[in-house]
Amino acid sequence: MSDNRRDRRHEGGFALILAILALMLLTFLGLTLATTTSTELRIATNYRWNTQALYNAGGGDRGREADAAGPELAAGAAGQAIAGLNSVHGPAP
Repeated sequence: MSDNRRDRRHEGGFALILAILALMLLTFLGLTLATTTSTELRIATNYRWNTQALYNAGGGDRGREADAAGPELAAGAAGQAIAGLNSVHGPAP
């Protein structure tokens, strides 16, 4: 009987050490997931801004092409845009 008590006294700290190690592992896992999420969010934001810049740059190219083609083409495109607005909203008062 006294041998069993002596053995258990030496094992009492093992559960505490095991619990602390488990908490450290879960903390590390949580921090890793938080960092990964933050990085993915930055990547998605950067992709969105780059895509928007690409679309804006493409629109600028089309405007330059219309200007280079001559004033009649630019005026025709503007006239078509105004006609399209008038058909939706009606003529300006």
